[in-house]
Amino acid sequence: MQIPWHAEKLSLAVAISLLVLTMPLAAADRTELRKAVQRSIPLLQLSAAEYTDQRDCFSCHHQALTSMAAALASQRGLSVDRKKVEWQSEFTAEFFLARKDQLAQGQGVPGGPYTAAYAALQLAADRAEEGVARKLLSSYLLATADKQGGWRIGTHRPPIEDSDFTATALAVAALRLNVDASQSQQLAGLLRDSTRWLAQQPADTTEDRVFQLLGLYWSQLPGDASTELGWQQLFSAASLSWSEQAEDVFRRQADELIRRQQDDGGWSQLDGGESDAYATGQALVTLLGTGQLRPAQRVVRRGLDYLLSTQLADGKDQFISIAASSWATMAITLALPIRSARSRSVSIRSVQRGKRAKGAD
Repeated sequence: MQIPWHAEKLSLAVAISLLVLTMPLAAADRTELRKAVQRSIPLLQLSAAEYTDQRDCFSCHHQALTSMAAALASQRGLSVDRKKVEWQSEFTAEFFLARKDQLAQGQGVPGGPYTAAYAALQLAADRAEEGVARKLLSSYLLATADKQGGWRIGTHRPPIEDSDFTATALAVAALRLNVDASQSQQLAGLLRDSTRWLAQQPADTTEDRVFQLLGLYWSQLPGDASTELGWQQLFSAASLSWSEQAEDVFRRQADELIRRQQDDGGWSQLDGGESDAYATGQALVTLLGTGQLRPAQRVVRRGLDYLLSTQLADGKDQFISIAASSWATMAITLALPIRSARSRSVSIRSVQRGKRAKGAD
């Protein structure tokens, strides 16, 4: 059978497109990305450790986001200090266990559901054996869900803490990571309500769009309300069996997020604003982690180039410091293949002693 030349040309175009979708980054590119992550992770972990030396309250930007970045890096075989991870888990668990009576009544969390959900994600990312704390946080989230669906932000500090989409998506993930069999029926209803809420609300900022997409994706991950997810599933780029409404909104909003990439390869928080590492990191984490794009695609490569250009020589990223650095690090990490993890067992005190010794020289 002879294939018409135009069909042959079309088949070739499709084949090339599929090849680009599935091909990995070149070895040289992967090496550059791994070096960028390896510069960033020790600084993120050190900054989180210094925060707990100076403060006695949980922080989403210093505890949760740094732990999430470290967990993704560990999945890809990059060096992560487990001693620091364990210390952060203990710090977070102790902070919320001290408020257990209030949490059981849906009270006592500065920052509300947003803060509680980020804490639960941190403990899951850390693989912490803090079952009591995680159960308390889940009970708090179940008690604070809005009757209309979703969870509401308690404090407005844009861009990191300003969106009901953020509070809702994080709560969905936290509850799916910490399932209590006795509460599965209530959780099933909340997942239906929150999916509907996420699909119906208009998204105005990059923060809104990112967490609308993540919330819809997390709500649709395999398993019912009695099935506890593993942390690694949150950004696993899994193929999903979507509900019709959720899929339609998800596809349209993913396309819209891609469309908003700017000429320099980055994303901005607001229309007409300048690109920044925080928004760019979030956008790439969302598009890669939900499987909408692959590392070798042009949109991703341009975004990665932008992030690499904003990383300072010491590994830090510009724009709202540790939050931007964490999202940027997660984005770069997700462009790397998963490998067996390896960890360093170096205590916080030994790192600090080393710094003092270096300074003495």
